[in-house]
Amino acid sequence: MKRIYQKLKNIIEDGLLYILTNGFFTQIIGFLSSTLIIRYLPELEYGNYVNANNLYSYFTVFIGMGFGAVVLQFCSENRTSEEKNNIYCFTLKEGTIFNIILLILITALSAFKWKDSIEAGQYLLMMSFLPLFSYFAGYFQVVLRVKNLNKEYSITGMANAVVVFAINIIFSKIIGVVSLIISQYAGNIISMVISIYYLRKSGNYNISFKTAQKLSIEDKRTLERYALLIAITNFTSNILILIDITCLGMMLSEPQILAGYKVASVVPNAMLFITSSVIVYYYPKLIRLYNEDIEAFSKKLKMIRRVLVIINGAIALGMFLFAPFIITLLFGEQYKKSIGIFRLLCFNYFVYSSYRKLYGNVIALIKKVKVNFINTALAGILNIILNVFLINKYGAIGAAIATVCVSIFTTAFSFIYFHIFLKRKQNINKKIYNL
Repeated sequence: MKRIYQKLKNIIEDGLLYILTNGFFTQIIGFLSSTLIIRYLPELEYGNYVNANNLYSYFTVFIGMGFGAVVLQFCSENRTSEEKNNIYCFTLKEGTIFNIILLILITALSAFKWKDSIEAGQYLLMMSFLPLFSYFAGYFQVVLRVKNLNKEYSITGMANAVVVFAINIIFSKIIGVVSLIISQYAGNIISMVISIYYLRKSGNYNISFKTAQKLSIEDKRTLERYALLIAITNFTSNILILIDITCLGMMLSEPQILAGYKVASVVPNAMLFITSSVIVYYYPKLIRLYNEDIEAFSKKLKMIRRVLVIINGAIALGMFLFAPFIITLLFGEQYKKSIGIFRLLCFNYFVYSSYRKLYGNVIALIKKVKVNFINTALAGILNIILNVFLINKYGAIGAAIATVCVSIFTTAFSFIYFHIFLKRKQNINKKIYNL
């Protein structure tokens, strides 16, 4: 008992409690903000915003073109300060260039969307500069994680959430859903400024373009290849969520249905912060364990999975049983029709948060990002096929059934591949040890 207590104490002192608190606080603030707005905004207006935001979300996975993930992966490894600085400067510059391209593409898409829906086109145009601000904010938060400044990382996330919440609450009744867009700009700016402040204060802000040396062509290609595969994989992963709303919008063309499906997904998506927080904390540590001790890495991964299954299982069961109460309390009687969809997405939450999200990150950690890409590409194709068939037959609930089926498929794929890989890795290490 004393040993368990000491382990918990060490984990808490190392920053896991801060990260969990940040995740919880951010989700609660974001959740309260969105639910209050949903309650008071006309269903049609919110539906048009969902339409525009869904299109924008296809671009968000390409923000920085995966270079933020490069920093987390390669700068968490044992490297000299000079090597890390070279990677920091290269990824910051390349990510910024790509975000300018995204800005142009989003602006062009908003012009086409304008012809279909003036309101949705306007909202999309307002979002065009968001990739730049989101990348800078996210980039410096990743640097905080690499340097194990977990407390500071958490504070920047909470500051972002507070700013978003305050602006939404104050301005939503005055300017409507436009406040959702303005608040994202403000939140990202605040997060970026605070992150840089903490890095400078701790003496860890060693990102210098003056002292940075050009990476070799081989190193550049390694980083670019990893970043590109991460970006493409994230895109196809995001499709697994976005394709439901896209297909609903194209096949049923009713903003109210889009709003209802979005409402049903709010709580399950919000609860993903638990798995995300655990991964945020353990990811750099797992990288080091994988490179130093494969057996310790395997044991740590099993422990993390066991904890996630227990916690997420209890949460999913609670949401499923109390679905009518949760929907009517948080969103109002007008969304009672979303209860069936909500229950299906609760089951999907358990599968995705306990297994799929964990193993997807672990496969990226061992640098087998191509496997993640193949998995998500196959899942994207399957998702489209299932949505076309099931939405035609069952309506909005068919989209939820498709999501559950795809989550099970991707989870099985990741789980089987990783454990085959791990077994081979362990056998190789044993042979080397015996020699």
